[in-house]
Amino acid sequence: MPRRVHGQYLRGRTGMRGTVLAVALIFLIVLTLLGISVMNVSLQELKMAGQFMQQSRVQTLAEDCLKTAESAAAAQVDAQLNRPGGTLPRAPGFLDIANGTAAAVVDDAAWWTDASHTLPCTADGRYVIEYLGVQDIVLHADRYTGRTHPLHAFRITARATAVTDASVVLQTVFLRNGS
Repeated sequence: MPRRVHGQYLRGRTGMRGTVLAVALIFLIVLTLLGISVMNVSLQELKMAGQFMQQSRVQTLAEDCLKTAESAAAAQVDAQLNRPGGTLPRAPGFLDIANGTAAAVVDDAAWWTDASHTLPCTADGRYVIEYLGVQDIVLHADRYTGRTHPLHAFRITARATAVTDASVVLQTVFLRNGS
């Protein structure tokens, strides 16, 4: 006969052996899978944040290269091109497209490594300035009259790279007063 404790009968537990253990193991497996999933998501987010930071750094380097190149182009206009008979000097990083020099091959990564084509602006950035000649440009203030102004036109391309294969190529047209 079963034992009586506080007015209730205790029955044998022969059919319940190991049930709590099995439920606990299933619960632990579910928690482990959930933990692994959370870790993987966190790792992916960390990688994405690192790549975004690297891309932002390279973008900033390329923009700095553009500013450096614009200053160099302005200096060439002031020192060389605005003088009587002045021409663009033959120098690395300056291509005189207006007088027949081949255009820059900006989509070829190997082209950028040749120091005879480009100029360094930072440790990880290079630029090239292509002189397009004097162009008659209608300025915003003269858009209704159609009056043109002779301006020296440059196409400036800057490329910055990072160790992680991230690279940014930026290109702008720079205009400077001609004399």
